[in-house]
Amino acid sequence: MAHESSDKQFEELLIPLMDHLYRFAYRLERDSDRAQDLLQDSLLKGFQSFRKLQTQSSFRPWMGRILYRSFLDRHRRKVIEVSIEEESDLGAHSEATGPAIDFGSLFLARDASREIGAALDRLPVEQAVAVFIIDVEEYGFAEAAEVLGISPGTVASRVARGRAALRASLHRLAREKGWIKP
Repeated sequence: MAHESSDKQFEELLIPLMDHLYRFAYRLERDSDRAQDLLQDSLLKGFQSFRKLQTQSSFRPWMGRILYRSFLDRHRRKVIEVSIEEESDLGAHSEATGPAIDFGSLFLARDASREIGAALDRLPVEQAVAVFIIDVEEYGFAEAAEVLGISPGTVASRVARGRAALRASLHRLAREKGWIKP
């Protein structure tokens, strides 16, 4: 009977998070079929270890961490590491500190959503995941740190570098598209 109760609790906590977890899996995998496979594997792992969860309030970051760790396990050999020199070069471009972009106009452009996704895809995976979790999924820095298994300061650093690189990339795009003047 306690087993049924645990299964039902897992389901009740999981259902509101399914869209979020799929978006996260898709952002990691960048392919619908692989994202669905990753999500399925993660759900199975979460279900199997649900009884180990200390508090229900930590379910969201706990499931996010299972998904992220599953992704890392699948792609352990494919993880691209960016040297500190390359990361510091991202912030050195003048476009990153250029004139303010009217993001309202940018988002209204016909292909802006696709372009923004492509700009996010060009970031190093560690930065892209941190920006996605914080800015799209609206995790707090402490929750994101729990999901990623790193300190909140490292999350903040990755988000800052990722945002700077996105700003530079989107600024170039906006100039190319004529959305802003040079």
